[in-house]
Amino acid sequence: RVGSLVGFRVCGREQMRVWWVVQEGDREGGLRTAQHISSSKPNMPRNADDRLPTTARPRLWARFRGTVPVAGARAHAARTGRKDTNITPQSFADLGVPASLVQALTERGITEPFPIQSATLPDALAGRDVLGRGKTGSGKTLAFSLPLVATLNGRRSRPSHPTGLIMAPTRELATQITAVLQPLASASGLRVTTIFGGVSQSKQVSALRSGVDIVVACPGRLEDLMRQKVVRLEHGRTPVCDEPDDVADIG
Repeated sequence: RVGSLVGFRVCGREQMRVWWVVQEGDREGGLRTAQHISSSKPNMPRNADDRLPTTARPRLWARFRGTVPVAGARAHAARTGRKDTNITPQSFADLGVPASLVQALTERGITEPFPIQSATLPDALAGRDVLGRGKTGSGKTLAFSLPLVATLNGRRSRPSHPTGLIMAPTRELATQITAVLQPLASASGLRVTTIFGGVSQSKQVSALRSGVDIVVACPGRLEDLMRQKVVRLEHGRTPVCDEPDDVADIG
């Protein structure tokens, strides 16, 4: 047996999806494949290798041979509390993060990506749509902030026409996102502003009219400013929605 089984989910009686971890194979392609497979089974059971018949392993191994990366093993280790001394650590540079952003992270003492960042950054940096789910403190904000800044790097927006948008359900979360995002944006020469209700809109309007590249916004105030034609989103290139279930509930 080569590699170790991370988990599986049975759909009815016929379909079984398996996530293998190997040290060899196409690491970059494997990361994309693993992310695609894992997105279809968000509730992966633990100790799944004990529940899969041994006779099924060779057939399933042949199906996914060489397609799952070391990053999958790291995510599994973080989830289960197990450690694998054979797992090779990845850096942000290994995942494709631009050097200027790696330097900005290093200056803040952030040198090694969290599992959700290892799992999503390559696809997000390549411009693919990504859906990530993780607990508070799992590193989600950096996981979407880094690709957003990298994508917009070198692109200056027109006044009132931001090219990056992050939606958040509450002003507290919007403020937290901006605190993480701002150092990265500054390292790339991008401007950021935060939009939320409950306060005067004058400073927000002034920032938009002077020109910002990324807006971190709560839906209500953003909609108000769009009605006033203070902000226009038709030139937006990269939208992000944090806690989308709560944003959807707001309507």
